[in-house]
Amino acid sequence: MTETEEIIETLKLEIEEGRKIKEELESQVIMKTKECSIMEEEITSLKAQVDKTNQKLKAYEGSIKLNEILNNQRPSHIKFGLGFEKGESSTKQDRSHVENQKATTQPAQSKLVQQSKKHVASMA
Repeated sequence: MTETEEIIETLKLEIEEGRKIKEELESQVIMKTKECSIMEEEITSLKAQVDKTNQKLKAYEGSIKLNEILNNQRPSHIKFGLGFEKGESSTKQDRSHVENQKATTQPAQSKLVQQSKKHVASMA
């Protein structure tokens, strides 16, 4: 064999090795692409699960706050700070005071109504 034939032979071998490497790399790219698409699907699924869990958590936190508010409210039998004083109860005298107040405000209110009717009539 001549020197040129040997060079041609080694070049053919190198080309063949290059083709094998290329085919192997292409098959690896295909495998990695498949793995990537599977991972993307899994990520999408996990994101949906996280969203559902976050919604449940928000609802749970809201119920905790509601329970806390309900637990902190004043019992219905404690009237302190609402205008009641300890030992007082409404009596007939207290009720008559309220009725007298109503009686004194009603004539003033009816007088205002009559004045406003006269004013409206004069404008028409």
